[in-house]
Amino acid sequence: MLKMDDCVQLYRGTWDEPQPPKIPKWRQKAGIYGPPEGVEEVAPPLRPLQPKRETLVVTLSEPQWDSFKSALKSSIQQRFKDASENIAQIKSEWSAVLSGEVKQQVEEFLSQNAELHEYSGHIDHYSKYVEQASHVPTSGTLHVFRLEYVYLRQSLLSLSGTFVSQLRNKLIAQHRDTVQGLNNQFSTIHTRIQETPQSTDQLFKLMEYVEEVRRITIHRLAEEVAEMVVRLKVILDVVHLTSEDLAITAAVIVWPAKLKPVIERAVESLEDYKQEFEETLVERSGEVNHTLERIQQFVTELEELSDVAHVSKYIRDCLVPYEELFTLVMKWRKYEKHWMDGDFTSLDPDFIDIETEELAR
Repeated sequence: MLKMDDCVQLYRGTWDEPQPPKIPKWRQKAGIYGPPEGVEEVAPPLRPLQPKRETLVVTLSEPQWDSFKSALKSSIQQRFKDASENIAQIKSEWSAVLSGEVKQQVEEFLSQNAELHEYSGHIDHYSKYVEQASHVPTSGTLHVFRLEYVYLRQSLLSLSGTFVSQLRNKLIAQHRDTVQGLNNQFSTIHTRIQETPQSTDQLFKLMEYVEEVRRITIHRLAEEVAEMVVRLKVILDVVHLTSEDLAITAAVIVWPAKLKPVIERAVESLEDYKQEFEETLVERSGEVNHTLERIQQFVTELEELSDVAHVSKYIRDCLVPYEELFTLVMKWRKYEKHWMDGDFTSLDPDFIDIETEELAR
């Protein structure tokens, strides 16, 4: 009896399940209902052929067997070699990603204060890794080997996508900070210039603030908004902003035009407050003048009723309050012209409040 080492069994034959021959419909009906009238009986349909299995036994001599094993070994080694070379090629193509070199490059770039165009260039560069990973097949056949690339493809897509996401997230974060900062500044101005001053000090400070906003701040913010719009055009080419981001960005873009009429109305309102303050000042000055006339009349009466030489003693003993009043009158004459005819913006509101209150008393 021959052993397995002494022979090789080779099989030949048809191993696929044979398909039965197609039968015409008229023959199928004839097999069910019988042949039509006047037609002879139809022969039965052909039966499918059964596959045959044949065995060929070949006896090999020792030299032939050695030669066969050597050829088989060489063939297997060659096929494993090709598979190994294919894996080595993949490692070579993705060496920068697999070794962590690309990750280090991205982290170093994020730590720098890079310009917008640099971010755009790096995103385009690392997006090529994502595109390259998307072209990796899920599987492949190499001779007798079936290579599965599903996990490799998913890992490369995830890793290369992380690099791009980090850069995009940094751009989005910077854009959000810029937009939020501008929106806060505009909101603060919008609230502040519509305040109602409760004192002359608040009136003067608010007038100075509105004037600075009108001449300087609004123009500076408008320039910053214009720069933000230029950056936005580049950002939208490489990232996708959320609907909330787009909404607040649009609100910031229209702030300069929205704030301009509010500033104009604030200027008009402050002018009304200023006029009201001047009218109050005039009213108080009238009260002081009336008091001065009464004092003058009183002094005249003293001159008529008593010896003028005793007037100073009389005032010192009995009219001490009027001595303070005379001092206030002198102050009024000193400041009246400056307050009424001088530059209104150069007045000290606290000082005016204190002096006029004292004079009014």
